[in-house]
Amino acid sequence: MSMRKIITTACLIVSLASGTAGAGGDPAAGQIKASSCAFCHGPDGNSSDPAIPKLAGQFEKYILQQSLLFHSGKRKDAAMQGVTAVINSDQDLADIAAHFASQVLISEKAPNSVTAQQGKIIYEGMLKCYLCHGPNGEGNPGSSETDAAPRLAGQHKTYLIKTLKEFRSAQRRSKNGFMMNTIMPMVSDAEIEALCEYLSRIDLTAPENPTDPQ
Repeated sequence: MSMRKIITTACLIVSLASGTAGAGGDPAAGQIKASSCAFCHGPDGNSSDPAIPKLAGQFEKYILQQSLLFHSGKRKDAAMQGVTAVINSDQDLADIAAHFASQVLISEKAPNSVTAQQGKIIYEGMLKCYLCHGPNGEGNPGSSETDAAPRLAGQHKTYLIKTLKEFRSAQRRSKNGFMMNTIMPMVSDAEIEALCEYLSRIDLTAPENPTDPQ
């Protein structure tokens, strides 16, 4: 099966998949409840550690879905499972998700580069990531019928690389079936590096004003 057919089939599966967690959290309540998350992710969801994902501006539904996976043990991470284990209810997780979703993502605002330009070609051409994650990495919030595709623009490069390699090795399983686990084994380290550099440099708040590659 060609790469194009694999990606098209995978995205069709995502579009038909049922969501497991709805939105409806209270951002104000979530700000108080998120105190245990702030040490790693920052009070506004803009983590200072490049190995820890930024949650600011991420879709509420996606944050909640992943929190529930950690809470149930279906997604493994010692720190996250420890934190979610002491949160009292799914509503508390929804409120925390709503708080972080309401925050403003702070992008790296780094100048463009040749590597980032290569990553853009991989994103738009080779892998066609935009079919699920949007033309500028803005993601898809999902609906009552479909799961959210996370926002990738402005995320830490280090975290993105780690995540894609985990999908490639099947250390992390795609919630939506075989999509990421099937695509990523075909992607080299160098291609992952370029793709993640491109995504980490996207600033969705900035006007269209690209600089020359350096």
